[in-house]
Amino acid sequence: MPRMRAVALSLLLFAVAIPDLVAARPTAAQDVGGGETPAAIRIPQALVDTPIEPRGIRNGVPESPSGTWVISWYDETSLMGVPGNAVMTGVSDAFVTGPSVFHFLE
Repeated sequence: MPRMRAVALSLLLFAVAIPDLVAARPTAAQDVGGGETPAAIRIPQALVDTPIEPRGIRNGVPESPSGTWVISWYDETSLMGVPGNAVMTGVSDAFVTGPSVFHFLE
């Protein structure tokens, strides 16, 4: 019986590390001290061009992305364009769906 496994890949990115990170306009509920919520990410060398969804950390556990082709950004981490670290996660491969958003990331 094949072993079921989904490999989750976590990236720790500096807020300015990826120039093709697309930011959404901040909402009134956000602290708009110059930062913006990420909306999409593009890494051409790894064939990544996908939306980013804000997620939370509940009881010390990061919420998973809603699908295998979506990247999650944790809203308790840095906004784009301000100093600090932004934490994002995505799946590289999933047993049921096969290759996923970070499949070609090396």
